[in-house]
Amino acid sequence: MKRVFILSGIASLIMTVLILTGSIDISHNIYKIINSGNQYYYINDYEKAIEFYNKAIKLEHNNEEIYYNLALAEYKKADYEKAINYYNKVEDNFMMIGNSYYRQGRSTKDMNNQIEKYNNSLDYYLSGIKEHPNNIKLKYNYEFVNKLIEDNNNQQNNNQENQEKDQQNNQDNNKEDNKNGQQENNDKSNNQDKQNQEQNQEQNQEQKQENNQENNMNDNKSNDESENKNNANKEQNKENKQEDNKKNGEKQGIENNEQNNSSENLDQNREAIEQVLKMLQQQEKESLKNNQAVIYENKEEENDW
Repeated sequence: MKRVFILSGIASLIMTVLILTGSIDISHNIYKIINSGNQYYYINDYEKAIEFYNKAIKLEHNNEEIYYNLALAEYKKADYEKAINYYNKVEDNFMMIGNSYYRQGRSTKDMNNQIEKYNNSLDYYLSGIKEHPNNIKLKYNYEFVNKLIEDNNNQQNNNQENQEKDQQNNQDNNKEDNKNGQQENNDKSNNQDKQNQEQNQEQNQEQKQENNQENNMNDNKSNDESENKNNANKEQNKENKQEDNKKNGEKQGIENNEQNNSSENLDQNREAIEQVLKMLQQQEKESLKNNQAVIYENKEEENDW
């Protein structure tokens, strides 16, 4: 028994020595790995640095230094979500977690998401200020991000107001467009009505001209008929006149003949009378010759009244 106890003690001692020796070697290896990761970090090869930090964390899961280095490398890579996860494994790290949320907010274009990240940042800054009231950097960062939130809120309000104004302007423009469209339709309708009126006027004018032409044709026809009738009447009158003239001529001829006969008779009578007068004159001369002596005898008594 005593011999067994001694052997057991020796075995335990050997195991303890081996364990202590292995621990020293493991710790030495971890810091060697971390140091290699740091070397890559300093030359900005963050992927290689993270690779060595992950090897180290597999050997020692609760080493805050390794998580802090991982968080820094992820932060430099702008992978802020992983950085926050690693920072949360480190105690009293309000500043870096707040900064990571701030970086997340600044990297997004979504206004609502941005404000959410900024508010998370403020929460960690405020928690850090409560733990460390004299930390000026925490206070500065808190005021800075708080001002950004106020500016963003104002910007959102302005955007909302502008959006409402734009909507109102669009509604007004739509109303104006509808009004203009209605006016345009009215104008088109009025123009169409005007064109129809003008077309009707033209048709009426053409119809009126056709009627006038037809009336003129009828008038001309009537005038022609009247003229023809007048001409016929004139012709008839002419014929009647000619006939009357003919009759008058015959009558005049008869009268002329009668007149001529009368003239001839007068001439004959005149000649007979002249002959008679000549005979009387001759007789008178002869009588005077026979009475001349008597006349002389009675001459003294010519003026005895």
